[in-house]
Amino acid sequence: MTPRKIDPKPCACGCGQTTKTGTFLPGHDQKLRAAIEREVGGLESLKEIIEGIIGHEIESIPSGGKRRGLLVTPELSGSLQRSLNELGYQFEKKANYMHGSREHGDSVFIHHSGLRVRATKYSRAANLLRAYLGQPNGSASVHGGEEDRLDTWTSSDE
Repeated sequence: MTPRKIDPKPCACGCGQTTKTGTFLPGHDQKLRAAIEREVGGLESLKEIIEGIIGHEIESIPSGGKRRGLLVTPELSGSLQRSLNELGYQFEKKANYMHGSREHGDSVFIHHSGLRVRATKYSRAANLLRAYLGQPNGSASVHGGEEDRLDTWTSSDE
């Protein structure tokens, strides 16, 4: 795996600290999000403000109950990887996905398409992904011959 290029810049949260790579220091994107929510009176108020700006309603889960399009952007993928690194996961780039592992059998897979993320059930990675992406919405998958071993977050377009 090629080392990341060091590109120091001020953390976008406004804390005054400097990042080595990326836009935020680990966890500072969530601190900024929480501060914005507090400032406007909560997530529901923030949603109403944004809907007023963009001119249409935001649906987190459209009617029918399926997520319209999980999209793990490169920025979100980087944020997930940094948070998972802090939990002890080491990442390796594969042809179609990033594979993170912490100990034997504890893995996370972030597909380059941005349409699928998988993690070992009941793992630290699965808990973190629930915080970022909500409950798994894809079919449980088999990896290494064990039934239903991975939680899956996926786009309904897959």
